Order: sequence, then structure tokens, then C-alpha cells
Amino acid sequence: MKKLCSLIIALVLLIPAFVFAGNPADTSHPIFSEKNWVESFSHSYHCNDGSSIICSTVTFYDNPNTLFSMSVHTIFGEIVQKNYTEFEFDQDVRGILMRMRRVLARWAQVEKDGTWYTARVERPEWQAVKDPFGKVITIIVVLKDKNGNEVVRREVKRKDMKVSCEGKDEVHWSQLPVWEKQQIEDWIKKNGLNKYGDPKDTVYARGTPLFSEESGQCIDRYDYVLINHWDRPWRDK
Repeated sequence: MKKLCSLIIALVLLIPAFVFAGNPADTSHPIFSEKNWVESFSHSYHCNDGSSIICSTVTFYDNPNTLFSMSVHTIFGEIVQKNYTEFEFDQDVRGILMRMRRVLARWAQVEKDGTWYTARVERPEWQAVKDPFGKVITIIVVLKDKNGNEVVRREVKRKDMKVSCEGKDEVHWSQLPVWEKQQIEDWIKKNGLNKYGDPKDTVYARGTPLFSEESGQCIDRYDYVLINHWDRPWRDK
């Protein structure tokens, strides 16, 4: 009998853990099936890394028939996050007839691989990943439940990311003498090449061939030309 009672108590204690644990698929609230959203305003945010690129845009919506509101977050052109809020009316403490809205519940959603994951929290966490030059290249969105358990993690990469190696301290490593650098410039001009010694129609994935994905550093332009032309065709034979 004692063992049976102990088992029943243990089960009772375990039930709340299962009931209240964050459930990414819990979208039974009518706020998620609401269709009558009216856009109120939107705002765009730059990456704050010295570039003119917009990292994210948030658009706010209200519902004229309910006390619901929604915000949609677009990161690097992809709709990644939605936030929902349910309000209730609260009488002003001074007894004025005007009634104010008070937050009743909040939810956050993050999309990954075509699935929207849901948690009853105010918002997910954002983390910005930067390259060696301080440019934001990825934003990581982490959705956690109210107990701090991770529900889903989404990485959104910058689509137009190009690295500029010009003018950086790292590009002044070349030990080539000035006279040979001039020979390289003359050879490039004579053969109708681009400034890297490659055909003029060459397209580089990051906007420059001088950036190393492995080291995260730039090499000098003349060193790049030398690496690809060890026979030094610019020298007089």
C-alpha cells in the first residue's frame, strides 16, 4: 500500500512538468488562426556595423475585432519570427471611463525548415555573428520556453555579404619590391586582366579573392598575384 501511494504521489508531481513544458506545436489559441490583421506600422533596423545594409524589419499588426496584436520580423529578407500578444481591458485606477489595455499573454514563434515553433514567451534571443572586419554576416535566433529550455535555433545568413580587403592593415604584408609591383601593374594592363591578375570577367563569391575563409584574414593583392603566377611572367626574360 505504501509503495502504491508513493507511486501515485510521484505521478502527480510529474504531471505538471509535462503539462507546462514548452511545446513548440502548441497553437490551439485562436490568436494563431486569426486572419483579419491590419498593418499599423513598420520599422527597419540597419546592421549597425558601418554598412547601409538593413538587418531586420519588423511590421506591427492589430486586429479590429479582438484584443490581439502581432509583429512579423524579417531578417535579411526572410520572415523568421512572429510575436503575438493578447490584451484585456483594465479600468483606470482614477475611475476615469477611459480603459487601458493590459497584457494578458504573449507568444513567440520562429520558423525553421518550413515549420513554425511556438513558445509562450515574450521574444526569442538574437545573436549577431561578425566577420573579422566587424560586418554582421549571420543572425542567430534562439527560441526558448519559459523554463529556459531551447525549443529551436535558426541561423539567418546575410545574402549579399561581400568582404572588402582594401585599406585593411592585413593587406600590407607583401615583401615584393616597389619595382616588381610596378612590373605587375604593367603586365596586368598589357594583358587586359583585372587588378588581381585574373581575367576581367572573373566573379568572386565574396567580392574579392583576397579573403581566406579558413583564416578569416586578407592577403596582399600582389601576394595573391604571385601565388597564382609563380613563374613571374611580368619579368623580362
